[in-house]
Amino acid sequence: MALYLRPDLWITDGTVEGTQLLDDTQTYFFNELIHIGDMIYFIHSTEENGRELWITDGTSEGTRDGKGH
Repeated sequence: MALYLRPDLWITDGTVEGTQLLDDTQTYFFNELIHIGDMIYFIHSTEENGRELWITDGTSEGTRDGKGH
């Protein structure tokens, strides 16, 4: 039996009620988070797509791959 944990991307205002999941993809890891202006850029890695640049504005709707940005 194996236990596999995967990271998730969350945002919070510091309260339980103000904490929400931003990204529910099959991510192996996030790294290299960089804050520029009102956006956060990060490396999102999956088995299917490998390493990709992703971007978020802190909302579920604004969390996406960085293609075309």
